[in-house]
Amino acid sequence: SSGEDITEHKKMQEDLQLQSRNADYMFKLSKILANSNDMKELLDRTAQLLSSYPGVLTGSIIQYEKNKTNNFAKPIYFGKRIKAIDYIFDRSLNSYLRSFPSGAYEDISKLNYSIYGKSKHSQSYSIGMFSQKEPQGLLNVICSSIERTNLKFYEHAALELSRGIKKKKVEIQQQLSENKFSAIFNTAPDSMVITSLENS
Repeated sequence: SSGEDITEHKKMQEDLQLQSRNADYMFKLSKILANSNDMKELLDRTAQLLSSYPGVLTGSIIQYEKNKTNNFAKPIYFGKRIKAIDYIFDRSLNSYLRSFPSGAYEDISKLNYSIYGKSKHSQSYSIGMFSQKEPQGLLNVICSSIERTNLKFYEHAALELSRGIKKKKVEIQQQLSENKFSAIFNTAPDSMVITSLENS
């Protein structure tokens, strides 16, 4: 019938608009990952981008750092800060740590919280960020609702962010190594020349 055709056409238009919006956000994220000067800038700018995604109430990006006391760097929060978020983060961090052997972690939960005495209903989404099963961190998002389209965006964003974090770690290590060798060469009392890389 014509009514069903109109409904179907409207649904297709909405899906195309959502896909276009997600593609726009992913393009912005790729630019952030490519152009950030250091890890802090990368995470801060990504958090700012995610906070502007429609439906997001609050969230955090937590980078995995094995040398830290609790294996994680300080969370980068975005959006509104609500008390319920701390419970979600604690629970997701523990589950994420247990997921390392498999290299995959994902959780969607219903969440009730209170703001100014008014009860609110939402959903939380936590996804472990892995790059070739190597842990890079955890993305937590609390939003008004989890739909198929925004779920796909969070999944893709977490995947790209995990790759970006790993790449930035390599760049930082490479820069530290270059600085170390540069300092050795510049402060050595005698001249040094590298003639061969064999046995180095």
